[in-house]
Amino acid sequence: MKKSDSMSTKPKTDLTDYIVSKATAPGRYFDDQKKGFCLRVDQSGRKTFLYITKTKQTIVKSEDGKTVLHVYPRKNITVTIGQFPEYKVKEARDRTKQYDILIGKGINPNTESKNQRAANRQAEQQALLEQRSKSMTLTAALEEYISYKASPTGKPSEKKTKNTLSAHTISSYRLTMCKHLKSWLDRPLSEITGEMCDKRYREIAQTSLSSANGAFRGLRAVCNHVIDYYDGTIIEKNPVRKVSWEDLEPREKRISDTDLPAWWAAVQKLENPVYADYFMMLLLTGLRKDEAATMLWENVNFKEKSWTVKNTKNGRNHSLPFTKSVEQLLKRRYEARTNEFVFPSSSKSGHVFDTRYQQQQVTALCGVVFDNHMLRKTFATAAAPLVSELYVKRFLNHHEKSNVTQAHYIHLDELASLQGPLQKIENSLLSISKGKTLSKVK
Repeated sequence: MKKSDSMSTKPKTDLTDYIVSKATAPGRYFDDQKKGFCLRVDQSGRKTFLYITKTKQTIVKSEDGKTVLHVYPRKNITVTIGQFPEYKVKEARDRTKQYDILIGKGINPNTESKNQRAANRQAEQQALLEQRSKSMTLTAALEEYISYKASPTGKPSEKKTKNTLSAHTISSYRLTMCKHLKSWLDRPLSEITGEMCDKRYREIAQTSLSSANGAFRGLRAVCNHVIDYYDGTIIEKNPVRKVSWEDLEPREKRISDTDLPAWWAAVQKLENPVYADYFMMLLLTGLRKDEAATMLWENVNFKEKSWTVKNTKNGRNHSLPFTKSVEQLLKRRYEARTNEFVFPSSSKSGHVFDTRYQQQQVTALCGVVFDNHMLRKTFATAAAPLVSELYVKRFLNHHEKSNVTQAHYIHLDELASLQGPLQKIENSLLSISKGKTLSKVK
């Protein structure tokens, strides 16, 4: 007998709702109509209906039925029916008949109740999952993914790791998905099908293949996150897998040697010297446009003559030594500084962001159509015949995991060892630009 049942037993009586409501003394009140049926009143005054009975004897025989392998004798059990007044006497008494049927079949009512509770919990969980599946829209999934991937702890201020998203990537995902998948944003993620994805991808690609690839790269990442994080309970398979991707042609354009002098002269004539220096910084260092735009003064060391950009595309800090012209450029920018950014602007971000207007100004002056990535390509093209491939990769901050020689035998981390090769590239670019130097720029 359970310890909780070891209390005084009252005389048998015909249990009724009235008698139960008046029972206050702790103990067990047995019913004289149904053997084993009783009311338990505990010290707190809580009233619970119980059914005290015995299980059926069970005999286990061999497969041929001739040999008795084991005999499970009858065992006393106490089945908790429920509390008063949620259960009335008649309802509780009638439940004992159901328990008798189960016992007659060799089933322990307590085991059956436990299984039923487990089944109910499972059904409730399934219902919650179905509800969550219907309620998780593409917008909610996108924001959850961004929040999860912003940093290891979900705090944007934490150090960037391999598995986190850069601010540029987050901005790109929001921009492309909100623009090109606008009609899907409030749709439950589970309703987005592979056929829908392939059709929409082809529609966007007719106007801009890069936009189509960008939007569906973002959607693919969001769906993969939801599948992994929720163990396939919201969506089992990524609908983007049905997309027939088209590859973008690599951007091979650069400013040619014949166009570079005119471009250089036009850049020097820009009304805003910040943008002039920004364009030349890209050309002379091979920096990515966002890396240069977000460069901070706290990461420029005039004493050691080096600069660093952090949170780069591959997640590593990128440091290089000053070259002569870049040093002049940075000193000029420092003397005219207005905030913490090397290339400040009045934009909301506080730094150079959209340079299309200045690009058009340069093109109007010299006829050379260009974008910021072309300046990086021009740097790489000038560097290729002058220094080894390892130096080019180091200057462009390319990460080559498979390059065993570079990883284990050649160390290009000493800034002093980089100054000579980098200066050689700068000299070549300036020579191609007809010997013009940054010191002439006002």
